[in-house]
Amino acid sequence: MDLNDYCFPVVERKVAVHNGQTEQIDLGNTETFLPGGYKAIVREDTNELISIVKQSYQVVPNETLIYQLMEELEKIDTSYKIEESHSFVENSRMRLQIVFPEILISDSCFRGEFPFIRFIFSSSCPKVKEPKTRLTEEDYYEKQQSKTTD
Repeated sequence: MDLNDYCFPVVERKVAVHNGQTEQIDLGNTETFLPGGYKAIVREDTNELISIVKQSYQVVPNETLIYQLMEELEKIDTSYKIEESHSFVENSRMRLQIVFPEILISDSCFRGEFPFIRFIFSSSCPKVKEPKTRLTEEDYYEKQQSKTTD
């Protein structure tokens, strides 16, 4: 299985909320935005926002995790297989299901032998939720006014 799709680059970027007092935000001038303590995690190759997280959140790239996992799997004497049908990658999460076909269990209920040990390797980042539109009381009255004047 080709794991290159799992190894996309991510970067951290500043998150700024306009302070309402200046015309625009200048990331080089902290007087133009509110202090927030958050950062954005962005997929670097597509520039897609993955999540907004606290500054204390530590990013560990999928590539690092997968490399360490594969390194450990190569050290064991038992063969393994990544089950493609149960493995996936999305911007904010991934899952690799690994089965060890030589380690079998026999069970009379299932009438046969089947691989016993499965290892599920997963990683995730808090997902970005779609913003909800909220209509304030002022917006409502403005919409009503514009309907009557049209």
